[in-house]
Order: sequence, then C-alpha cells, then structure tokens
Amino acid sequence: MQVQKDTLTALTRRENEIASLVKQSLSTPKIAKKLSFSIRTVEKHLERVYEKTGVTSREELINL
Repeated sequence: MQVQKDTLTALTRRENEIASLVKQSLSTPKIAKKLSFSIRTVEKHLERVYEKTGVTSREELINL
C-alpha cells in the first residue's frame, strides 16, 4: 500500500518527532532514552503513527 508523504502532516508534534527518529534508524529503546520516555510510551506513539499513516512496519515508515 503506497502512502502519501503528506500523511505525516496529520501526526502530532511528538508523533512526528518519533517518526523522524525511526527514520534515523534509532531503535525503540534508544528513542525512549533520547526522549526520557518509557519504552511502552514510545511503542504507543508508534502504534498511533502506524494507524494514521497506514503503514505496518518500521521499514514502511522509513520509506514514506
């Protein structure tokens, strides 16, 4: 499923920040440490990013 790049504009500031860190190939634990969040918080944000963008994996998100 091809998703348009402008889909990222529907994300919150924090969701965009996490999506950007995923695109930099940071792991969930590294993102959590960088943002001083729990791993679970990062996972929840990523779930919402996936829902809003229609992607199902980090690879698809990186390729947006």
